[in-house]
Amino acid sequence: MDGRAAPARWSAVVAAVVGAALLSLGAPLGAAADTVVATIPVGPTALAVTPTMAVSPDGSRLYVADTASGTVSVVDTASRTVTAAVGVSSPVGVAVSPDGSRLYVVSTNPTNALVVVNTATRAIVASISVGSSPAGVAVSPDGSRVYVSNAGGTGTTAVSVIDTATNTVVTSIADSAAPRSMIVSPDGSRLYVAHASPTSRNISVISTATATVSGTIPLASLIDAATGFAISADGGTLYAASSGTGVVREVDTATGTVKATLSAGAGACDVALTPDGTRLYVTDSTANTVSVIDTSTGAIVSTLPVGAAPRTIVLSPDGAVAYVANTASDSVSVIGLDTFPAITTATLPGGTNGSAYSAGVAATGAPAPTLAVSAGALPPGLTLSGGVVSGRPTAAGTYTFTLTASSTVSGIPATASRTYTLVVAAVAVPAAVTPTGTPDAGSELADTGTDVAGPLLAALGLIAAGALAGVARRRTRGAVGRRQSAAS
Repeated sequence: MDGRAAPARWSAVVAAVVGAALLSLGAPLGAAADTVVATIPVGPTALAVTPTMAVSPDGSRLYVADTASGTVSVVDTASRTVTAAVGVSSPVGVAVSPDGSRLYVVSTNPTNALVVVNTATRAIVASISVGSSPAGVAVSPDGSRVYVSNAGGTGTTAVSVIDTATNTVVTSIADSAAPRSMIVSPDGSRLYVAHASPTSRNISVISTATATVSGTIPLASLIDAATGFAISADGGTLYAASSGTGVVREVDTATGTVKATLSAGAGACDVALTPDGTRLYVTDSTANTVSVIDTSTGAIVSTLPVGAAPRTIVLSPDGAVAYVANTASDSVSVIGLDTFPAITTATLPGGTNGSAYSAGVAATGAPAPTLAVSAGALPPGLTLSGGVVSGRPTAAGTYTFTLTASSTVSGIPATASRTYTLVVAAVAVPAAVTPTGTPDAGSELADTGTDVAGPLLAALGLIAAGALAGVARRRTRGAVGRRQSAAS
């Protein structure tokens, strides 16, 4: 400012440039905010080592096998209530097709069958005979095949392969070690099978293309039977829970070897992996809890009390909710899971020096994260409070700074950062008016800045000239009048 009267301010619109978003994890903490938000009463669930629950692909329905009542309960996940039941004799395993249109239920009594249910009408559309003592069921990612493990009993142990288009068994894969729980790789190329045989507790690897056992993943001992599986989104890591030893085996699927053994509680039964692969949830039927494991460290970061004898655990497709089947309390515990923070505001508007400024920065996550400036600095005059950058900039310029959202996710400290460049525009100043011409030495300027001496003299000259002209005209008229009088 130069001391002259302040002109009107000009507004400016300047785009902010956003940097890359970063996510980082730190060391585990002792506290977590994962919370049991509801308990849903259901019928008695199977005390087997196979999945007894499944979630629809859209997350709107949870299916729970009730062996004692001979039904599959249909739970509305929004209201968390049982809204219907499908009658199936002795259901011990359930799975849902990728499109959500079919529910596949393993039935053991009076016949060994895979029951196919239309999920829209809840009507049974097929019952397919399978092997002896069926237990586990899994569906291929494309929905074209269903696999049923047959533990044998008095018959042959094998894995039945069903064509879902025709609802028929197209082949049977021999497996002599009493196959139980199963999981299909994300690309559908492999089927991993747990065993309950007293002579073999290894994991079979089946090639789905050739329908043959292509490999074996050895476990530590005969009491180390895998009872539940989870697999990473890229298929590179398999997690196998073992109720015999209270651990989870972390398996490198490329080499077929156990690369880590994670302590999970004495009664470890089943395991579920978050979609981002950062956390494992493991049921402990002995302690009546769910253990949360940080996959980056392999450490238990928290434990959650649930119902009595929890066994099966499944996650909603978005990873926001976990469902735990409590076999001794006839209930399902619903756990609201923490989610990692994210800053969703892509840009911040520019500002003008000296003008009021306010812009919100939105951040998501559970629990709600806190925002702070972690690098660089806000423009002078601006502050960050409650997710809002506000104030009155006091200096024009370009300012680059990083905002970081921080929270503790399931006992794991987590941050998400985003870098912005904010431009504060200078105030626009109108151009000064420059006088023209060269004033006389004795001339003066009025307050308006105009030289009045020259125009005043010119005006006086015109007035004098006009007066003289008027006198001359009057004299002429007088002379003419006298001549006319004399002539007459």
